[in-house]
Order: sequence, then C-alpha cells, then structure tokens
Amino acid sequence: MSSIRERNKELILRAASEEFADKGFAATKTSDIAAKAGLPKPNVYYYFKSKENLYREVLESIIEPIMQASTPFNAEGEPHEVLSAYIR
Repeated sequence: MSSIRERNKELILRAASEEFADKGFAATKTSDIAAKAGLPKPNVYYYFKSKENLYREVLESIIEPIMQASTPFNAEGEPHEVLSAYIR
C-alpha cells in the first residue's frame, strides 16, 4: 500500500474511532467520518467497503494490543515464571 493510501486509511480510522466513541455505531454517519478525516465520503467505502467493516477494524485496533498483552497469561508453566516473562 502506498504512503498516501496508508495515510488516508489511518485518517479514516482515527476519525471513525472518535465518531463511534462520541455517537455510537448507529448514530455515526460515514459522511461525518469522512468530514472529520478531511476526505471525500467515497474514500471511506474505498478503504473499508462498509460502515460495519470500518467499525470492525476500529474495534480490532483497540482489542489487538489487549490480546497481545494478555498472551503470556495464556502460557503453560509456573505462575511466577509466566508473570516474570510478562513483566520483562
């Protein structure tokens, strides 16, 4: 993906995160997301195909770091070893 595409996608994701947080999924309009991102509305659909897909990506961007942080706690082994590995 080119740097312009990456930048546009990131602008849309940031704007969508704010809009979904402020208004919720149902009340958020893709036109509001596009306006906040400073891009034309068709760009939202170009990168994400639907509001639902965009919402899913926003949620994944929030959940992924949490899941990565919890990975050591799913490991096999002694609790003190698992906790030590997590802290490192």
